[in-house]
Amino acid sequence: MSGPSEATSAEPHAVGFRSQHAGQARAVVAFPPAGSDGRAFRPLASAFAALAPETSFHAIDPPGRGRAARTPPQDVRGFAELAAPAVAQLLPEGSDIRLFGHSFGGYVALEAARALLRSGAAPERLSLVLFASAPARQIARLAEELDDEERWPDRLRSLGGVPEQALASPFFRSLYLPAIRADLRAGRDYLLSAPSFAELSDVEVVVAAAEEDVVVRPEDMRSWLHSLPGACFATLPCGHFPDEAALPAVVALLAPARLS
Repeated sequence: MSGPSEATSAEPHAVGFRSQHAGQARAVVAFPPAGSDGRAFRPLASAFAALAPETSFHAIDPPGRGRAARTPPQDVRGFAELAAPAVAQLLPEGSDIRLFGHSFGGYVALEAARALLRSGAAPERLSLVLFASAPARQIARLAEELDDEERWPDRLRSLGGVPEQALASPFFRSLYLPAIRADLRAGRDYLLSAPSFAELSDVEVVVAAAEEDVVVRPEDMRSWLHSLPGACFATLPCGHFPDEAALPAVVALLAPARLS
């Protein structure tokens, strides 16, 4: 399995990429959850290498995270405006690209798709999978709970995806918790701004709900279908963070070679 690529971006170090099988005409570009970077997708990248080697897998390091040294913007659209040209430069002409946004990354993926279309830099085939909260009230409640000094460890523990030793670490508390909080506030503000997705009317969109998600129930995820009326709906056998057993189902949903 090839290692991650060096950072590639429209502006040096604006965003970074951790890539597997780069250069393929079919690709998935993954946008990480709140407070995270491309390392969050290491298990999924390994699953792609084993199950869909014909598809490049690129996990983004957002500005200010991982290899991307630039100070991060404070809003979702700012993230997306930096990510979109970097994605366009990364991928070969004639590409079949699927953007995958996990949690907060779903909002960035939505806006990156819009930015690619507005700039005329969209690939020949562009599609999108959203694995992100739809109702603003839910992400607002989560942001409020993570601001509470007594409740935030239990709330993160309930989501999964954060090792117990990390929750007890002063380093995690000082470095990662502020980033998670900042991203959740940005996601809340983005949803409250009632964005329009008219540009995406010709883009294939799949709304993916986790059957065991304690934050966003599958029935709540269906509210995306009101603002994305052409979207399809799918469920995944996992919680908010897919475990190893769910990875084959995630790959099957994401790999562009498996689209109809």
